[in-house]
Amino acid sequence: MEKAPRKVDAVVEAVHYTPEGKIDFVRLHERRGAVFGDHILVRREDLMQRLRAKQVIYSGRRLAPWGNQFEFGAPLRLVNHNGGEWVRCGEDDSAEARDLLKGVPVL
Repeated sequence: MEKAPRKVDAVVEAVHYTPEGKIDFVRLHERRGAVFGDHILVRREDLMQRLRAKQVIYSGRRLAPWGNQFEFGAPLRLVNHNGGEWVRCGEDDSAEARDLLKGVPVL
């Protein structure tokens, strides 16, 4: 896991994929001022709109005894392959035509 980033808008804690390899939804915690809010379920299109709007979204997990503390993983980003736009985590540049959030637990 990476050192805590200076600016982060949200943290993705878990992901659910469709059979086609696209993200169906993610469990996300949004930053609300100095703290993170409760988790919300966010569909793929909403997640992609957030990334297009240059929001900084990291993978991560909530630390058990501290409700508002996270261990941060890699940042999420959009990549273009074969005319499609895909969500990836970290430096993964594989040519697979699917979303892939390595290290993020699957729901």
